[in-house]
Amino acid sequence: MLEAGLLDPAAMVDRTYPLADAGKALAAAAGRELITAVLLPQA
Repeated sequence: MLEAGLLDPAAMVDRTYPLADAGKALAAAAGRELITAVLLPQA
């Protein structure tokens, strides 16, 4: 669906985190503060 242009991946990302903050991203997901986070190697 992504390749066909039927789905917008940006709409599915709640927040981005630098890789160093992976623990914060996991805590936010566990606390149900967000659904989808993306970890970036450099932010």
